[in-house]
Amino acid sequence: MKFKLACLLFIAAISGNVTAQDKAKTLSQYFTALAANNRFNGNILVAENGKVIYEHSFGYADFAAKRPNTSLSSFPIASITKTVTATAILQLKEKGKLQVTDPVTKFLPDFPYPNVTLTHLLSHTSGLPDYEQLFFKMIDQHPDTVFTNKDIIPAAIAGRLPLNFEPGQDFSYNNVNFNVLAMIVEKLSGQDFDTYISRSILQPAGMSSTSSSDFFSRKDKYLITQYRYPHTWSPAIEKPDTAAEFKKLYNLNLKGHGDLISTTHDLLKYDEALYNGKLLNEATLKEAFTPVKLPGGRDNPQRYGLGWNTRYDSAFGESVLHTGGLIGLRTILFRNLNRHQTVILFDNTSNDTYSMACQALNILNGLKPLKPVKSGARYYAIALANDGCVAGNYKLAKIEKDTANYILEEAELNELGYQFLAANMDTAAYEVFKTNVRLFPSSWNVYDSYGEVLAKMGKKEEAISMYKKSIDLNGDNDNGKKVLARLTAQEHPIYRPEPYVPDDQQLYDEIIKMDSIFFTAYNNCDLETQRAFLSDTLEFYHDKTGLSTSKKEVMDAIARNICNKVKRELLPGSVEVYPIGNYGAVEIGYHRFHNLVEKSISRPGKFISIWQRKGNGWQLSRIISLH
Repeated sequence: MKFKLACLLFIAAISGNVTAQDKAKTLSQYFTALAANNRFNGNILVAENGKVIYEHSFGYADFAAKRPNTSLSSFPIASITKTVTATAILQLKEKGKLQVTDPVTKFLPDFPYPNVTLTHLLSHTSGLPDYEQLFFKMIDQHPDTVFTNKDIIPAAIAGRLPLNFEPGQDFSYNNVNFNVLAMIVEKLSGQDFDTYISRSILQPAGMSSTSSSDFFSRKDKYLITQYRYPHTWSPAIEKPDTAAEFKKLYNLNLKGHGDLISTTHDLLKYDEALYNGKLLNEATLKEAFTPVKLPGGRDNPQRYGLGWNTRYDSAFGESVLHTGGLIGLRTILFRNLNRHQTVILFDNTSNDTYSMACQALNILNGLKPLKPVKSGARYYAIALANDGCVAGNYKLAKIEKDTANYILEEAELNELGYQFLAANMDTAAYEVFKTNVRLFPSSWNVYDSYGEVLAKMGKKEEAISMYKKSIDLNGDNDNGKKVLARLTAQEHPIYRPEPYVPDDQQLYDEIIKMDSIFFTAYNNCDLETQRAFLSDTLEFYHDKTGLSTSKKEVMDAIARNICNKVKRELLPGSVEVYPIGNYGAVEIGYHRFHNLVEKSISRPGKFISIWQRKGNGWQLSRIISLH
C-alpha cells in the first residue's frame, strides 16, 4: 500500500534544555549534510513562538541558469493551499453564512450528490469522483480544452458518475473536494476566489509575496523551476514538463486545491496569523484541528480534520500540518501547537520534505535526528534497474554494512517498489518489497505492499499470507481486508462467451442498415423518418427515466431534448443481432452520446432494440436503454 509513515518522536531520547543556538547549529549541520548528499534542494525555515530559529536556502532555483535558491525564492505550495481554502470556508461560517453540516446543494443547487455536506468536502470523506473520472477521457478526446471549476458539476452530471463511496463512510484524498469549496466561497462572498483569498486572508496576514499561480502565468524573478528524477534509479534530474501526467495540468485550470505560490517567510506570517486570531477564532480552529471520525468512531487514515492533517504525540501533544506535492516539488507546513513550533520546507527536486520536517522537530525538542547520509534506496535501485537482481542484492548487502554513509528507509523503499511496479518491472518490485519486509518486520505496511506484488505475480497463497500478517499488525487496514477477501473468496468458474459471429449474416446486415438509417435521422433531427420507424405500440424503457408507452411522448422528448443538442455514436464491433421467430430480430450493443451544448461525451451505455418485420420493412417496437 502506498502509505506515508507517521512522524515518530522518541520521548526516551529527550535531553535537558537545549538553547536556540544549539538547535540552530544542529539544524544547520543536519540540512547541510542532506544537501551535500543530494537529499535536499530548497528552502528551510524553523521557528519557535513566531521567531526564526534557523533558515537557509540550498541548491538551485533553476539548475540550467545556475540561479540559486534564496530566502526570496517563491515556490508553488501545492496542497498547503487547501488549508487556506478551508480557512475561507470557516471565515464564512463565523460570519453566519453557512454551517459546515450544510449540504452542498444548499449553495450549488445543480450539484448531483445531495447527501454530501461541507464537512465531507473539508475532510475528504465525500466520495466524489476525482479528476481522472471527471476529465481525463475528455482531455484525451479534446486535448486543447481547458477545464475550470465551473466544468466539474456538468462533467459529473454528463458522465452520470456515481460517488466512490457513501459520504462519511470512508476517506479518500481528492482535490475535487476543495475545488467545490472554492465555488461555494465565490457564491457566498460575491467575489472571485482569488480576490476573496487576497482580501480576507493574504492581506490581513501580511502575505505580500503570496498569490495565485493564475494558471501558470505568474512569472517573477524569484520563482523556482521544478525538477525531478523520473525514477529513483534515473542518472540525472530533469524538468518534468515532458511527462504525460504533467501535460494534463495544462488542461486543468482549477482553483482551491493547490494553486497558490508563496515563500517560507509568508507561510510563517500565515502561521502567526492563525495563532494570533487574525484569521479565525480559537473555537473555530479547534474544530478545524479535530479529526473527522468514520463509522464506529474510528479516526480517518490521515486524522484529517477540516482542511488539516492532525498528529498527536504523547510527549509533544497536538500538531497540525499539510504537505504539498507536484511533479518536481514537495512542500510542508508543520505546526506543533502545544510548543508553538513551526517547520516550513520547500524542495524543488521532489525530496521527501515530510521526513525532513519530522527530523527538524526532533532537533527542536532535543532529540537525535536520523543520520543525514546518502539514500541507500537510490543506489540499490540503480544497481537493480541497470544490472539485475544479483547485482542489486550484492549492492544492497554493501549498503547495509556501510551505515556511516547510507541509510535505508522504509518509506523510500516502499516508494521504489511502486515505481518498479508502475514501470512493469515486477521482478525488481518483488525484490524491493521482499527486502522491506526483512528490514522492517514490525511494519504492517511492508506486508501489505509485498502482498500486492505477490498477487500481481500470481503467487496467491504467499499474497494471502502477507495480507493476513499486515492485518494482524494493523486491524484498521481496511483496504488489506478487502483485498484479502477477494483473494480468499471461493473461486467459481467464470463464463467467457466465444467471440460473436452472426448466425444469419443477411439478417445482421439488414438490422445494422436499419439502425444506421434511424440514427442518421436521429442525429440530423429528421423527425418524420424517426416517427416512421417507431411502432404505434412502442414501449421505451430507460433505466433513469422509466417506462414510456406513448409514441407521441417519445417523439416530443426527442424534439425537445435531442434535436440539434445530442448526437448518437454506435460503438464499432459491439452489436449482436439474433432472430426472433415469426416476429423479427433483437439488436444488442453499446453506444454513447455527444452533448453538443455542454461539449461532453457520455460513457458507453448498453441498448436492446426489438425490431418487428412489417411487410418488406422494419419498425422498432421495444427499446431498452441502459446507462
